[in-house]
Amino acid sequence: MANGDSFWKDMPWWVKAVAIVGVPSVLSLYIVYSDRAHLLAKMDVEAAILRQLSTASQLHAELDRTFDMELQHQAAETNRILLATCINATLGRNDRAAESRDRCYGASK
Repeated sequence: MANGDSFWKDMPWWVKAVAIVGVPSVLSLYIVYSDRAHLLAKMDVEAAILRQLSTASQLHAELDRTFDMELQHQAAETNRILLATCINATLGRNDRAAESRDRCYGASK
């Protein structure tokens, strides 16, 4: 027995592991370890992409709100100009001026 103990004692740890679990098991463990490392790297890349997308979507939402506010302001200004034009056009007519002015505001009779 002393001979057998000295044989294993001088072997590196990885040779002992291969001898104990077998070559297919060692290869399987290496593949699992390798895939795990690759998966962690891929997860880091995906997390960075998600952070960039989140930042871009927040910026887009802010720009969209700004555009919406500007569009509402422009629509209100256009309606004001159209209403003023309609009222000014009815001021020149004496016949049914009140009725024409009411039509400018959208009231129909």
